[in-house]
Amino acid sequence: MMTKRDKIRLEAKRTNDNEMKRKYKKLRNEKNWFVQKKKKEYFKKKFTTSTESKSLWKVYEELNGKIKSSMTTNIPYIQT
Repeated sequence: MMTKRDKIRLEAKRTNDNEMKRKYKKLRNEKNWFVQKKKKEYFKKKFTTSTESKSLWKVYEELNGKIKSSMTTNIPYIQT
């Protein structure tokens, strides 16, 4: 998904074609929406499974970027 988006971005920039720019923006927005959705699901699951105050604070700090995320990067490949 991201490589296709990047190729279209380069093509749109090189040719200054409005149709390619539109395609790029659509792919960019889809990717951003997907990442936001998965991040929301991840933290929702983390908050619901955390029962102790200490673990809730760790999730909160991870959400705010104070500690490194333990979120895995195995996001499934989306065919577009």
